[in-house]
Formats: sequence, C-alpha cells, structure tokens
Amino acid sequence: MGTIVAAHAYVNNEVAYVAWDIDAKIEGCLGFEVVRVYLDEQGNVAKKLDGSEDRVTCAAWVAFKGQRNPHWLPQTTSLWPVQKFSWRDLTLRKRRNEMKRRPDEVRVRYEIRPLGNLKPGMQAAPDPTPQTVEINSGTTRASRSRRTAALRKSRSRPMKGRRGRSVISGRPSPPILCT
Repeated sequence: MGTIVAAHAYVNNEVAYVAWDIDAKIEGCLGFEVVRVYLDEQGNVAKKLDGSEDRVTCAAWVAFKGQRNPHWLPQTTSLWPVQKFSWRDLTLRKRRNEMKRRPDEVRVRYEIRPLGNLKPGMQAAPDPTPQTVEINSGTTRASRSRRTAALRKSRSRPMKGRRGRSVISGRPSPPILCT
C-alpha cells in the first residue's frame, strides 16, 4: 500500500503551492485532505485564544464528478478532497468569509493525508459542514443577511436557494474517512 513520501510548499506571501509524491498507488484513495497548521516562533503548533490548536482545513471549490457548485461556495478538502498531487492554498492570506487579510509574517506547515471510503479501523475526517454561507448577489445587506440565515437552518439540512433548490447539487459524495 502506498504512502506519501515527500511534500514541499512554496509560498509568495499571498498564495502557497503545495506538492507531494507517493511511492505506490494508495488503494481506495479518493483524494487528499490538506490542512494548514500555524506555527509559533519555536516551530510548535500555535494555539488559538480558546486554547485549541490553530489548524485550518484548506478550502476547495471543485466538487466530485456529477456534482455542481454553481454559486462557487467553498467547502473543505475533507469534503471535496484534492484529486491530484498538488494544491494552491488561495486562502493563505485572503479569508473565505471576510475582506480582512491574515497577517503576512506567519509560519505555517501543511499536513496532507489520503482520504477514502469507510472501512473498519479508520479515523473519521472532521465534519466540514459550514454554519452559515453568504451568497453575494448585489442585494441589500439586510436581505442578504436574512437569506444567509435561511440558507443554513440546521447542520443536518442541505442549503437551499431562493427557489427551494439545493445550492450545491448532484449525487452526494461517498462517506469520506481517512485511510
């Protein structure tokens, strides 16, 4: 069974390009989860204000074959894993949910793990379901806020657009668990 044997990241202070290699085919692999890990001055994982580790699962906008993402809503690479051996982290400085940029002088590393279908003894990938999603359609801020709240009524329901249709459509992807 194959494993990841090398990984490298190249950064230009705005976007990171991450590439990796495997030694053989990884059976059942559907793609790769890419996690950005913030580091402190000593090279240890940085802590957030609440005491948890500062890890961010990278954003993905490309769905599986047979699915659509017409509003170009970001998911995570644990939901839509990277299906190649490289990835551009477009949200290294630019945030997905606000205009404010992250600081430019930070230290990060990337963790990459293969994801596949459910099998006994595997560790589950984290639930990437967003709490709220805002679609920028040029309407007033108040109506956009009401629509945002209506889109995500609970974690267990799919997001619905104005006409009651699912915002992200297509056949659901298989259960994603770490191999």
